Amino acid sequence: MSQKVFNIMFSCAIAVLGVSIYHLRCSMENIKPPEIEVVHIVNEEQPDFFSKSPQEGLIEALEYYGVKHPQIVYAQAVLETGYFKSDLCLNDNNLFGLYNSKKHRYYTFDHWKDCIIAYKEMIQYKYKDSDDYLNFLKEIGYAEDSEYICKLKELIKNPP
Repeated sequence: MSQKVFNIMFSCAIAVLGVSIYHLRCSMENIKPPEIEVVHIVNEEQPDFFSKSPQEGLIEALEYYGVKHPQIVYAQAVLETGYFKSDLCLNDNNLFGLYNSKKHRYYTFDHWKDCIIAYKEMIQYKYKDSDDYLNFLKEIGYAEDSEYICKLKELIKNPP
């Protein structure tokens, strides 16, 4: 059982116990208890993509996190991970080849959705909506491969 589920169940048990003691006291003292308003807790479940592989849930996750130009970013993930088969993808959940230049190593993530959040914070924060996204990637020097943009365009035209 997760800590969150335990905390919710424990809080509910304490609340029920408190209400029961209050009602017992009221009945012993012949006092009518006030009406209790029932509040329904909406369980904010994790989106469906959490349990999927990147290739199955990436587009949904990109849209969920508000990543701009999700089709292009999806193509980047395909290109960067060799169709989601690279060790960096499979072992480190790094879908975009995000590199920590201070530590001279690639970033690792607990879940691939964390890489999406990092991409948005590390790359897309620089993007101005009026710019062409592919040109933006070229201008910031996103990839060392001189054919990177051409490869992205091909993947966008012919998705996997």
